[in-house]
Amino acid sequence: MAKFGVTDADNYGGQGGNYFSLKDDGDSAVVRFMYNSIDDIDGYAVHRVDVGNNKFRYVNCLREYNDPLDVCPLCAARNFQQAKFYFNIYDLDEEEVKIWERGKQILKSLVPVLQQINGPICGTPVKIIRHGQAGDQYTRYDFELLAPDGVTMEDLPDPVDPNEKIILTYTFDELQNFVKTGRLPNAEVAVDNSNGYSSGHNNNYNNNSGGNEIRRRYPSNDNNGRGGTGNNRAF
Repeated sequence: MAKFGVTDADNYGGQGGNYFSLKDDGDSAVVRFMYNSIDDIDGYAVHRVDVGNNKFRYVNCLREYNDPLDVCPLCAARNFQQAKFYFNIYDLDEEEVKIWERGKQILKSLVPVLQQINGPICGTPVKIIRHGQAGDQYTRYDFELLAPDGVTMEDLPDPVDPNEKIILTYTFDELQNFVKTGRLPNAEVAVDNSNGYSSGHNNNYNNNSGGNEIRRRYPSNDNNGRGGTGNNRAF
């Protein structure tokens, strides 16, 4: 399993609680990022695989960034590694823990904003505003840091562990068998960030129950944070 910190994100990449999303231009929400410091944020090197019926799961990559491709059967099969972050956030409007799934590109803008917070990150509510219509690949987000209120991680519900709720983990032999047969054990968990996971076992290696050719993938001061004022920060 290749799990990495913020500073290693550029070396990687060529689901639990509900998922957080802002669906359209101008949508916003006030949240807490559920961390004490930047160092508590982990990224995950994963592969996205088709489990049938147009459903997908993320699978942990077995390879560190400086390992040869054959350390991970999915890398060797050219199902390229992706770098993902599953941010634990507490949605203050809905009062629940959610996962915000982002690629590593978000770090260039998000990390400088979080670094401006004095004390635990979770102790400063953040308003996130979306700029971009639904489906716009150039969508960006603005942050407004609200007034710190002293909330700690102990005051919040338990965060979601992506390795328990979102990402599947397999051995080398299991992934090698998956490449040959198209069968992924225990892929029927019924949660994902869009339409749910399927109980089917087919994947992006189609029609290969007999080991056929792989179809390759290329390329405030109250705990609700209301009433506080802050600075706009774009990312």
